[in-house]
Amino acid sequence: MTTDFLREIINHKSVVRDSYSSIVDCYGISQAPNTGNYVMVMRYIEGGNLRHFLQDNYQQLSFPNRLFQLLNIVQGLQSIHETNLVHHDFHPGNLLNLLHDNRSYVFITDLGLSRPADETNKKQIYGVLPYVAPEVLCEKEYTRASDIYSLSMIAYELFSNQSPFYEYVHDGEFDRALAFRICEGLRPNLEEVIAPQLLKDLISRC
Repeated sequence: MTTDFLREIINHKSVVRDSYSSIVDCYGISQAPNTGNYVMVMRYIEGGNLRHFLQDNYQQLSFPNRLFQLLNIVQGLQSIHETNLVHHDFHPGNLLNLLHDNRSYVFITDLGLSRPADETNKKQIYGVLPYVAPEVLCEKEYTRASDIYSLSMIAYELFSNQSPFYEYVHDGEFDRALAFRICEGLRPNLEEVIAPQLLKDLISRC
C-alpha cells in the first residue's frame, strides 16, 4: 500500500458532499487474494467516461441535458475546491456518465493526484495536454484556476463533441508544438460551437 494510494482514499473520503454528490463514491478498500494488492472499492458507473459517452450518444443528447451534465461537473469541482483541494488531472477521461431516466449524470473520479491548494510542485506536469492550463505548461504551480481552465476545455468538448485542438492530432498523438502555442494564447474556436453566446462567453472567460 503506497502513500499515493492512501492519499487517494483520503481525498475521496474528505471531499465535501451534499444530498447529491457528483464525486464517485469510495466505499472502502479490499485486498486481492491472489496478489495481496490493495484495491479501492468504488461505485460502478456504467456509462463510461465522457469522451466515449459523447462519441456514442452525442446526437441523442439535448442541449438541456448537456447543460445538466455541465452543472454536475461544476458542482463536483466546487466540492473538491471547497475541500481545499486542486484536482490536477481534470479531463473527460476522469468524468464518468450514468444514464438514468433519459438524463445523463456525470461523476468525477481519480482524485489520486489531487493536492491541497497551498501545496505547490512546479517540477512535474500532470494531465492530458489539451486540458492542462497554460500557466502549468509554463512551469507555474497548479491552482484552482488551473482546474477552471480544464473545466472550460471540458465544456468546449461537451458542446462541440470535439476534443480541444483536435486539428493538432498526428498519428494519435498531439503535436508537441501545441504546448507552446497554448502558452502563446491559442484556444479552441468557439465560433464553430452551436450554443448560446452567453455560454460561449463564459467558456472563454475560464
